[in-house]
Amino acid sequence: MSDKSKALLNFSEVESKRFGLKVYRGSIEDIKPSAIVDFTLQEGIDVAIIRIPTEKNYCLEKLARTGLPYIVADALVYYQVDLDSYQPNELKNKDLEFVEANLEHKEIIDKIVAETFIGYKNHYSSNSLLDIDLIEAYKEWAQGYYSNKEKDKCAWLVRRKEHYIGFATCAFSGDVSEGVLYGILPGESGGGVYTDLIRFTQQFFKNKGYSIFKTSTQINNYAVQKVWSREGLFLKQSFLTIHINSLMSVSCIKKRL
Repeated sequence: MSDKSKALLNFSEVESKRFGLKVYRGSIEDIKPSAIVDFTLQEGIDVAIIRIPTEKNYCLEKLARTGLPYIVADALVYYQVDLDSYQPNELKNKDLEFVEANLEHKEIIDKIVAETFIGYKNHYSSNSLLDIDLIEAYKEWAQGYYSNKEKDKCAWLVRRKEHYIGFATCAFSGDVSEGVLYGILPGESGGGVYTDLIRFTQQFFKNKGYSIFKTSTQINNYAVQKVWSREGLFLKQSFLTIHINSLMSVSCIKKRL
């Protein structure tokens, strides 16, 4: 693979294993039909997951010229706050304890994920080729943050008395920190625990000297965006998630003998 090809999209080992397809992903500022077709053929891609800025939505017409089937799978919004000038609010729930998570907490986090994300949809849900149990995908995703294999990721559990009721996974690089995945047990919703998770992670990274805290969600996830707005975050970026179902190495039709 040439350096130019590497810059277009990256092979996703985790998703390729998860779906049994050759999956590539990446962010693109502009769609160049010939480059996408050449790269897809060269790498034998089955599904390409790309993100483009929403203000570049006119590029979809260019994508149609490739002749490759594609789906606009979702719209992703990023919110952020300048930690240098913002002081996070105090916690609402004074009885919460935040415990740094590791592999010993796998069963606990798996249980919270299973209860929290029942019925949740994401961009995978828009593509019948990627029809899987999202609960297992979220468990796997969360594990990448508390397994301690990466030096740029971390996770916490939220405990009230003897009960674990939520978790947070975060990433950090340079002077930017990011709240990636949060989960609160349904029975604990409405009590400000999610808000306290946002406040806790903001304060943690502010204390560590990070200048920016950001987080993201699908545009239709209105409830969390209301919380973010109250906690000093503002809408910064938005992206369209596009799946190109090129199926270069497999078929969506079962082989007949």
